Amino acid sequence: MNAFSSFSNSARWIISILGILNLLCLSALWMGSTPRRPHPSGPPKHMIRQLIGELNLQGEQRQQFTASFDRHHQNMQSFRKAIDQLREQQLQLMTQSQVDTNRIEQLFQQIGNKHRDREWANFEHYRELNEICTPEQRKKLRTIFVENAPRGGPPHH
Repeated sequence: MNAFSSFSNSARWIISILGILNLLCLSALWMGSTPRRPHPSGPPKHMIRQLIGELNLQGEQRQQFTASFDRHHQNMQSFRKAIDQLREQQLQLMTQSQVDTNRIEQLFQQIGNKHRDREWANFEHYRELNEICTPEQRKKLRTIFVENAPRGGPPHH
C-alpha cells in the first residue's frame, strides 16, 4: 500500500492535475527563457575588428586574435548543441506517464556539468586572448571585458 492510496478519489485527481500543471509551467518557463544567441556564423566581424582596433593589435596578433575567436565560437556552439539535446531529453522524459526521476536528475547534472565546462572554456579563451596581448594591451582588454561582460567575466560567444 502506498501513501497515494490513502487519499480520496477527488484528492488523487487534484494532486495529479496539480502535478501536470506544475510540469507544464516548468516546461513553459524553461522553453520561454532562451538566452541571447550569438549570430550562427560567429561573433560579428565588426565587433572583432573594433576590439582589435581598440587594443591596437598588429600583424600576427590580429591573426591569432581572430583565430582564437573563431575556435571559441565553434566550441561554444558545440556546448549549446549538447545542452539543447540534454534539455530535449529531459522534456521528453518529463512528459511521459511514468517519470524516471533518477534519469531526469542525471540529465540535470549533465547539463550543470556542460555549463561548468562552458564557463571554463570562456576562461581559457580569455586567457588565450590575454597571452596574445602585450602588458599594456592586457590592461585595455581587461577594461573592455569588465565594462561589457555580464557579472564581470569575459563575454560569452
